[in-house]
Amino acid sequence: MKKKYLRNVFTESIRILLITSIISSLGGSALQTIKDKVLIILPIIIMLPALNDMAGDFGTIISSKFTTLLYLGRINKKNWYKSKLVRKLFLKVLIVAIISALYISTISSVVSLVKGFELN
Repeated sequence: MKKKYLRNVFTESIRILLITSIISSLGGSALQTIKDKVLIILPIIIMLPALNDMAGDFGTIISSKFTTLLYLGRINKKNWYKSKLVRKLFLKVLIVAIISALYISTISSVVSLVKGFELN
């Protein structure tokens, strides 16, 4: 019985983890291509590691919660995008992401001002 549950959790989780890994890799590749242009602006250099980590964290949160909802049968596998629970999950993560981006950008601006970089 336990093996069946473990197998179900694994098969549901692996799909979501693969998708989030691909999205994270694409984001990292996009950042790598514009790295030279970004190096000109100090606040962005300060923000990039935090924002990159934040994106990975949010992907992990969404994938784990989504997989749990699927496993518990609280959302339908075929029409998951119509679920109120999924919409609430994305809304909560979006709110936290906006607040986090605001405080990270504020902190990076303060650090760059302290280091003598002018903000235009």
